[in-house]
Amino acid sequence: MTARPSLAESRVGVRLALGLARTLPPRLGVRLGELLGSAYGRLAHLPQVQAVCANQWVVSGGSLSAASLRRQTRAVFRVDGRALYHFYHHLNDPAGLLALVDFDPSYEELMARCREERQGILLLGTHTANFDLAGRATALRDVPLLVLSYPQPPGGYQLQNQLRQVARAEIEPISPSALRQAVERLRSGGTVVTGIDRPIHGSNYPVQFFGRLAQLPVGHVRMALKTKAWVYLMGARYQPNGRLRVWALGPIPMRPDEDLQRETTRNAEAILAAAEEIIRPAPQQWSMFYPVWPDVQLPFSL
Repeated sequence: MTARPSLAESRVGVRLALGLARTLPPRLGVRLGELLGSAYGRLAHLPQVQAVCANQWVVSGGSLSAASLRRQTRAVFRVDGRALYHFYHHLNDPAGLLALVDFDPSYEELMARCREERQGILLLGTHTANFDLAGRATALRDVPLLVLSYPQPPGGYQLQNQLRQVARAEIEPISPSALRQAVERLRSGGTVVTGIDRPIHGSNYPVQFFGRLAQLPVGHVRMALKTKAWVYLMGARYQPNGRLRVWALGPIPMRPDEDLQRETTRNAEAILAAAEEIIRPAPQQWSMFYPVWPDVQLPFSL
C-alpha cells in the first residue's frame, strides 16, 4: 500500500487552498476546512485514507472497531483541514498567526537558547496538529532556523516550501549539500529543524515505533552525535479553545556506542519513544498520510 500525493500537495491544490483561505473569514474558513477534510476522509478507496486508517490502527494498539477507526480517520482529515486554513489564512498576517499560538514555558526557554546561538540545537518534529504554523510562529519570534524538508519535493511541496519561508527561516530540501550546511550550522551554535515520522524506503536501520518496526529517518541521530548538538522534540496540539499549544521535550541525550547499528537504532528509538508521548494523547491530530507500517493488515474491511 503506497500513498500518492494528494490534491493539497499539488500546485493546483496549494493555490486553491491559498485562495480560499485568504478570502474566507475564520469562522467560515475553519468550518469549511473541517467539512472538506471530513468528506475526504470518507473516501476509503484512496491510498491516503487507507494509510491513515492503518497508522491509526497501530497507534490504538489494535483496539479500534471498524466504525471507530472510520470516525478516527475522518477526524484526522478534519483537523488537517482546519490546520491548512489557519496556515494559509495567516501567511501575510504575523500578528494574527502568533495570536493563535500558546508557547509553553518549556518552549519559551528553548527559543531563548536558540537565539543565543551558543549551542547547536536539533529541533525535531512530528506531523501533529499544525506543525507548519508552529514552525512559522517560532521563526516569527526571532529564532533563526535552518529547516530540512522532504527531499526532491514535487511541485506542490516546492510551492509550500516557498510559502513557508519567513525572515529567520531557511528551508532546504534534504540533499548532501543541505546536510553539510546543517552540520556547519549546528557546529556554529545554530538551530536545525527536521521531521522524524515520515516513512522512508530502503533504510538499513529499522526502528521500533508504537511497538512495530518501521522504516523512518535516522539521519538526525548521526548528525546529533557528529556535532554534539542538543536534541529536542517540538510538541504541537490544538486545544479545546481552538488555539495551538506548542511545547518542548528534551534535551534527549544521545548515547555513543561502539556498534554503529546499535548506536543508531537505540538513539532513534529514544527519540521516537518521546514522539509517542506527543502523538498518543491526541492521535486524531497526527496528520501522517503515508503508511508508516506498510505491512499492516486490518482485521476488517473499510
